[in-house]
Amino acid sequence: MSNLLISGFRGAATSVAAHLLPNNVAADTHNVRSEDGTLRVRNGIRSVAASFSGTPKGIHHARGYDNSYNFREEYVGFRSSGGSVKPFSINVDTGVGTEITDGGTPLALANTEWIGENFNGEALYLTPGGDVYRHAVGTNTSWSLLDPGQPNQFTTGNYPRLTFEKTESGNTSTTGTAFSWAGFVGAGFADNGGSGVCPTAFGSVSGSSVVVDANNGGINLYAWYDFDLDMNAATAGIQDWSNATGIQFTLARTDGNQWVGTSGQDWPWAIGSGNARIWLTDNTANTVELTGAVQTIVDEMGDYSYRFLLDIPVASRGTQWSDSRYLQIRLPSNNTGVTPATRDYDFSISQITVQAAGSTIATPDLVGIRFGAVAYNEEYDAEAVNPTFSDEVDISIEDASRYFANTATATFLGNVCTLTIPAAQVTTLQAAAGVTHIRYYVAFMDEGTATSYTMRLMGVQEVDAVDAGTYEVPYTYEELRALPLREEKIGEYIEVGNPVCMAAYRQWMVWGYAGGIANIKHSRVGKPYALASTSDDAGGGDLPEDQNRAATFTLADDFADQPVSMVGTDSSLYILGTEGVYVQSGPKPYQLTPPRRVPGALGTLGLRSACTWRSDNGIEGVAYISKDAESVWFLVASADFGTAEPSFSLIELTAGIRGKLKTFLFQSSAPTVDKVYIFHDQRDDALWVTFQNRAMVLRRKNTFQDFRTWEFYTYNITSGTLTDWVARQEHGLRCLKSDGSLYEAERRKSTNFTEITGTGRDDGGNVPAGRYWRSKVFIGPRRRSFRARVERITMTEPTDVTLFCGRIPAGQTITVAATDKYKRFGQLAHGHKHEYQIVVTEGQAGLQVLEVTYTALGPALNQ
Repeated sequence: MSNLLISGFRGAATSVAAHLLPNNVAADTHNVRSEDGTLRVRNGIRSVAASFSGTPKGIHHARGYDNSYNFREEYVGFRSSGGSVKPFSINVDTGVGTEITDGGTPLALANTEWIGENFNGEALYLTPGGDVYRHAVGTNTSWSLLDPGQPNQFTTGNYPRLTFEKTESGNTSTTGTAFSWAGFVGAGFADNGGSGVCPTAFGSVSGSSVVVDANNGGINLYAWYDFDLDMNAATAGIQDWSNATGIQFTLARTDGNQWVGTSGQDWPWAIGSGNARIWLTDNTANTVELTGAVQTIVDEMGDYSYRFLLDIPVASRGTQWSDSRYLQIRLPSNNTGVTPATRDYDFSISQITVQAAGSTIATPDLVGIRFGAVAYNEEYDAEAVNPTFSDEVDISIEDASRYFANTATATFLGNVCTLTIPAAQVTTLQAAAGVTHIRYYVAFMDEGTATSYTMRLMGVQEVDAVDAGTYEVPYTYEELRALPLREEKIGEYIEVGNPVCMAAYRQWMVWGYAGGIANIKHSRVGKPYALASTSDDAGGGDLPEDQNRAATFTLADDFADQPVSMVGTDSSLYILGTEGVYVQSGPKPYQLTPPRRVPGALGTLGLRSACTWRSDNGIEGVAYISKDAESVWFLVASADFGTAEPSFSLIELTAGIRGKLKTFLFQSSAPTVDKVYIFHDQRDDALWVTFQNRAMVLRRKNTFQDFRTWEFYTYNITSGTLTDWVARQEHGLRCLKSDGSLYEAERRKSTNFTEITGTGRDDGGNVPAGRYWRSKVFIGPRRRSFRARVERITMTEPTDVTLFCGRIPAGQTITVAATDKYKRFGQLAHGHKHEYQIVVTEGQAGLQVLEVTYTALGPALNQ
């Protein structure tokens, strides 16, 4: 008698004849795990929670950091219901799903499969040939288009309105007659103050202005300044204003500060009762109150002044004003913001300019000007193509620090003009996707052409700012002329569009597109939405010195291939097309090698048919399912940046089980390719290929054999099918069932990743069906299998062993009972070929050795 010893059990190898296999390698196996050489029932699968109701359309582990650098993670699951798809945030621990919205608005996405990629703290999602969306991980209202496109401009007819601060119509600059306060003395100043009126006194003459000393210490805030000025006290003396229609002068605090109302507000300057009041008196005590307006002027240094534009009433004009002598001025109180005892300051009254009947308006050197506003997206550095401009306004320089518009309806003195966008337009822009700011431009009509303005950027304002839509121009005329020109690339924003696949590679995103030309687009470093502006040009429209610029490539030299899936590793980008597999490498987009086709590599099956994988010596590459759905391959490319002809290592991982992908996983039918998954389980260092309720698992090497072998699993699910898988070392294997429930496989995270074992390990109570391990075919001289001995971790567990041989090809099963070590086969257990199958019982601790005792027999005529 001889003994046949089988131990150190391994997974299946089916590509060669069963008699050529090593003794410990299975000719067939099902629902059995043998990674450590011991036969056990494979680990189970159990429900975590009902994440949502509907048909799953993909799952992705989203991870990233928020603006405060706090780590965030979740599963994002997609479900179809009512003809559209909605995304759900699934808690990584509880499995509970919460619908993701766009700022609270429910979504209705394309009813097809969705894939995801993590990049720079966000998660990006697409369905092949559709729009790309972005999602801030952990924020359930953050769903938005990655690519909002060129910002929308203002609605036609709602132009920015050019206004001037404190401007009154009908007042113009004139040649006029000048009256100077030169020679004025204190005797010409009279304080008309009485009870409750702020005291004032003559201060000095400064240039052509008279200075008034105001001291309202101890006076309540509502007191007025009331004083008379005798023009006869100046060198110019009594004036002949018989032909005058009006006078103008400027009043300003000598410290340049603003005149402030009693409650701290900007004083609403006006002429008339309750505001500033001015009277003119002749030498015989005839008095008339002047009418008009006051302009507030703020110069480039921020100093305030107030220009009085006063009209002599028509009915009062006449020869009596040939001896105009006195001006009585009453001014509103001024809250300086300090205590009454220290409320001291001076203010000046400038030289008086007289508007005489028949005098003409001065003719300045006019320049046409327009102000414009443009909707702008700061993140994308993109703005609307054509600014919306105001009507043309003629401006001229009055002096080096200010300009004014010389029109009857827009008289401006000073250098603060205001651009106002209608409130309705601001509201529209605030709600619009992709508009973060408003850019303000100035265009001079003597630059460019009438249809193509030369635009100069004045400023940028956040569209959500409190004062959005109102912009004060803080520049002098000379400064406006020196502002930077509008960038020539404005309007060249390139949309990401509708890619079919994507991958994060190094510090940027790669987008794959349908069609044979310019179908691989690498984004700008750090900006997934910034693409090159020209195709097949690594430089695109960017400056050559910009080392972060985007780049665009064509996948195949003959334009006869397009990408299906992409995988980025530390050293290389793998692009899997419909016809072949291609590799790119490089430290920056502009330094990438062109896509190099891997010799002999077929295209891939579908968008989920490739994943990162590493060789047993730690070299990272890509594992993928071939286009013909018959094999799984592992590809590693050389990592030398800039290598014109990289070297490749292409290995078939299914060489030992060739044909099983179709016969076992797909059950000899055409699979739904979008539901075929391949992924790396980092926790167990295993490669998984799944479809519906079946899985093929390439386990790690063990100490008994220097190669990996495959195991075949079928999950016993009470109803429905397993549709979508995702693996993370921190959370184990998770998948969605067809009803939207989240399941975990292999290990329980909630119990520190203990294996899902024991009776009824599938679906919370079902026994994995068909648990067996079948040996190789042993060939030898005619012999008889005499008895079987089974070594078990727990010897009290019964074990069934089936023999297949010449006399009993259908098999004979014996049971090694709980109290036995051996069990005899029947008398017909003989022939030239013997094959043994061990049935692994649910709940069994594990089998370690099968020993068969056999004996040689003499020749038999009937064999």
